[in-house]
Amino acid sequence: MKKIVLLCILLSSLAMARFDCCARKRATVKKEETSLTFSVGVVRAEDESLLKKASSSLAKESITLQIKKWDTQEHANEALAKGFVDGLYIDSLWFNSDSDKKEVLLRLKKEIGK
Repeated sequence: MKKIVLLCILLSSLAMARFDCCARKRATVKKEETSLTFSVGVVRAEDESLLKKASSSLAKESITLQIKKWDTQEHANEALAKGFVDGLYIDSLWFNSDSDKKEVLLRLKKEIGK
């Protein structure tokens, strides 16, 4: 009889330990942060430095900016037309109106204007 009681106590303590472990796992689940990445093409070095400044402030909002440098404006325009970049910065920000990242690009435009 003692063995049965001890076995019951042991099983119940194991069940409680497992329940406690599962409860702690649920309590410490961290919210997964999503980061949005988009690319902007540039031709001039001045534009590139301006975008780098804007990129650092957008990074605080989990938005990553990839800057792609092109040799000529024609190559940059072609890259935008073919979808190699999400936007193009030549004196101001240009992007396709049907871009799925339009909201973020508008946010970048505001950030550059500051």
